[in-house]
Amino acid sequence: MAEARGRAEWSRTAELLAMVANLVRDPKKRKKPFKGLDFNPHAGRHRAAKDVKPMADVSLLKTIFVDSRGA
Repeated sequence: MAEARGRAEWSRTAELLAMVANLVRDPKKRKKPFKGLDFNPHAGRHRAAKDVKPMADVSLLKTIFVDSRGA
């Protein structure tokens, strides 16, 4: 219940931040207006997967640092 309240409060705060940012935004430098999702820390987890970079293969590091400890 506390997490839902925090998300709701952040949603309202993010919308207010977006409104203030749009008031001082230079339309020549930034064409698109800000949205509440740009300022909401809880919305970052639900953004599109196209922004996520694939993780590098760490199997070599595992072999060096984890598997060699027993030797």
